[in-house]
Amino acid sequence: MNRRDVWVLFIIFILIFAGYIYPLIYDLQDQETVTIFVIDTFDEGMLSHGDIVSSIIEQEVPQFNIKRLNVKKGDSFGVENYYQALTKIYNYKRQNSNEKVIVNISLGFYEAEGYHEILINQLSNIEVGIIAAAGNDDSPISFYPAAFEEEVIAVASIKGNSKTDYSNYGEYIDICADGSFFTAISLPRFMSYRASGTSFAAPRVSSFIAKIMAAEDINFEKALTRLKGLSVPLDDELYEKGLLGEGKISNWKYLVEYNRTKLIFNYLLPILIFLLLFYLLVKKMGLIAVPYLFLISVVLGPFFMILRDHFLSSLSSEIFTIYNLKLFIIFIVSYFITKLITGFEKYFLLKLYIIINLIITSSLHYQGILNLKVFSYFNILLIIVLYGYEFSIYRKKKNSDKVNDLNSNSLKVINKVKANIAKRDQFDEMTLYKLLKLYKKTNNKDVQKAILDLLFNYTKKVPLSFLVGNSKSYIVHQYIFKKIDDYKNKISVKDLFIIIKFHREYLEELFSNFTFSEISNQLRREFEKKEVPVNRLLKIINYYSDDSIIGFLLTIYNNYSQCWNRYLIARTVLQLSNENDREYLIEKFKNDKCGIVQEEAEHFLKRRQNQ
Repeated sequence: MNRRDVWVLFIIFILIFAGYIYPLIYDLQDQETVTIFVIDTFDEGMLSHGDIVSSIIEQEVPQFNIKRLNVKKGDSFGVENYYQALTKIYNYKRQNSNEKVIVNISLGFYEAEGYHEILINQLSNIEVGIIAAAGNDDSPISFYPAAFEEEVIAVASIKGNSKTDYSNYGEYIDICADGSFFTAISLPRFMSYRASGTSFAAPRVSSFIAKIMAAEDINFEKALTRLKGLSVPLDDELYEKGLLGEGKISNWKYLVEYNRTKLIFNYLLPILIFLLLFYLLVKKMGLIAVPYLFLISVVLGPFFMILRDHFLSSLSSEIFTIYNLKLFIIFIVSYFITKLITGFEKYFLLKLYIIINLIITSSLHYQGILNLKVFSYFNILLIIVLYGYEFSIYRKKKNSDKVNDLNSNSLKVINKVKANIAKRDQFDEMTLYKLLKLYKKTNNKDVQKAILDLLFNYTKKVPLSFLVGNSKSYIVHQYIFKKIDDYKNKISVKDLFIIIKFHREYLEELFSNFTFSEISNQLRREFEKKEVPVNRLLKIINYYSDDSIIGFLLTIYNNYSQCWNRYLIARTVLQLSNENDREYLIEKFKNDKCGIVQEEAEHFLKRRQNQ
């Protein structure tokens, strides 16, 4: 990894760190600017309906004052307890008239009692905002308190851009929000919990309105006037008929309107990190990096909100969870254990682990038996299977000296077979042919490096141009260049010039391993053949400071009739010349038949005089 890549990784780390720390700091800046009451059913020792509703609000607005009012009675809720909760909120507001108060009600009735309407009216009259769920019977029948149109914001549930199959609808609906919920909980053991309903859409709207009230320091009524501009249309016939209110709430619009700083951290910063990761992976792995990059974006989940909100839509509640993060941790730990105890090439092992885990995880999820315990047992079994698989291959090939047996994804096998081939008494032409054939055929960098070791160690001449031309790996190319300096006697200088005809970027790595005297004869022939451009050949000369270079250039100078080539050679000669030779050389070039050579000599003389 070069210095630039290290800096890119460092920048990514800083951006990720800032992206996670900033929201925590931001959310703690304004404490308790809004009080949110949650009227619901709560149970101790388990995840109740009210716990889910409260957790959604706490996740969105942890800085606000959230108060729970338990109305549980038996297996459901009691009407009297519900009315008492409304009365408590009324008394609280009267005692704290300066506070902004919101009530989230994720329960209701299909009958509108007079006393119920009176209590709701009383709360509305003292500027208490009420948000209520619309019900889950896929019905247009009014559901109260959501259907108290003037006083209550009624919330329906959507998935993506259309109504869910269970959500109620009607003219009394004001707004929609995502109604899905998924999390991992810890009781005696870890397990996942999935739920959906308008009950879980309402707290998202409650949080949304609370943020608007805090951002502008306005009351509930004024916040409602802002709500329409912060919603987006739905792709649903019921919406077109006016039965799903103003559409769905848009966090993107809220951030654009009220908090562009957080917008940068929630959207633009993830995009920047995404692009930097894309640059690193594509540079190292090519197009195969695209699926890996998608996997990384899913793993980082909440941080890559641009993917979550705009590409995966409501799937986000199923993908970006603590439960899935725990699955990923198990995956990573098992992968590194396997990497530690086996010799599989790392990219092969990573591909193998990703494919197998995706297939098994999808299968277990489809059958409804996926949990952390099953996933852990499966990965333990996978570790054992892969270790046994490699051991069986190694045992089978440990005495082999066949070239084709080098073609393995196990470094242990490759190194053992390579050692066996090296023990041969003769390294015949057939063995060389097989090695070169395998080198050209395989894309495994470790196999290519093993073949390079054998060729550099046990052949009289190394076919350098073939080796460079038949490998696309930067790592393999660098490995070749390191070998050149130790085995210069096995390199044909002619191969160096063949390589730079097609791979100009390797010019420095190749010629920095040789002295000028070692390449001068071949360099002369290349100048005379005129197959390689003069400017490229002169770049080679710039790597050397040998005194004989000027004489060498002057001998081949007259071979070129084209003025531009004569100019390039003359300019190089003047730059390399010392004080004793410059006067003679300037005069020589001032009398040249080419005008641009004459001008270069005069300009060089003037520059020298000015210095």
